Amino acid sequence: MDRLEHYRESIKKFLKQYAEEIPNSEIGVQLVFDRENDRYLLLDIGWQKSRRVHDCIFHFDIIDGKIWLQENNTDLEIDEYLEEMGISPKEIVVGFHPPYVRKYSDYAVS
Repeated sequence: MDRLEHYRESIKKFLKQYAEEIPNSEIGVQLVFDRENDRYLLLDIGWQKSRRVHDCIFHFDIIDGKIWLQENNTDLEIDEYLEEMGISPKEIVVGFHPPYVRKYSDYAVS
């Protein structure tokens, strides 16, 4: 399996596993896998009493051969899960951190 395909499968596996662990509630989860644009999301969608819920839990993109973590609304350290799948932090860009901060982390700058 080539590197790009490995990234795709690893992200999908991670998101599916996380989605399965979310307890059943009034709010459902939705997995979005856009392979054409290499965009992968896990969303909360539904109603909580009279309030509409539409939140992004995770958002990954694959850009220029690297995994970009665009959103992480959990307390999980994603790198640990991806490292178990053979992906190093240097192959991951934390896109929600400003570019000037990224150089101080173990992750890729861009």
